[in-house]
Amino acid sequence: MKKRIPTYLTFCVGKEWYAVSTLKMFEVVKNELITPVPNALPYIHGLIAFRGNIIPVISLNYKLLNEKKNLQDQTTIIIFDALLKQKKAFIAASVEAVSEVIAVSDNEILPPVLNGIQFNDSYLQGIIKKNEKYFMLLDMNEIFDF
Repeated sequence: MKKRIPTYLTFCVGKEWYAVSTLKMFEVVKNELITPVPNALPYIHGLIAFRGNIIPVISLNYKLLNEKKNLQDQTTIIIFDALLKQKKAFIAASVEAVSEVIAVSDNEILPPVLNGIQFNDSYLQGIIKKNEKYFMLLDMNEIFDF
């Protein structure tokens, strides 16, 4: 029996490229109306309606780069299946652009340590090099851990 090669969705935040396992994501949506929430934490863009649910939208620009973006600047939203306080829930993240889904074998994922320098970022699971491009593989459970 042939082993299935894992797939990853690639996307851009700021000028950097990231990847997440397609097993963690549910859907990509564009041009959703985001309703701001007064006095929300700075990384929460607001709320969207999705399949009868009201779900929060997290700014990956803020979480990853500590940059605040206008809602109009980020119209691509990735919906994830997440565990929030041990309960399964939908949660969304805003990004600049979604690129493609890539197949990556385990040996193509580099550890988040380069030349003895370890990244001090709990969000990072590893680094993928594919087609001469580098993608930072994110741990969405850590990003969504409020």
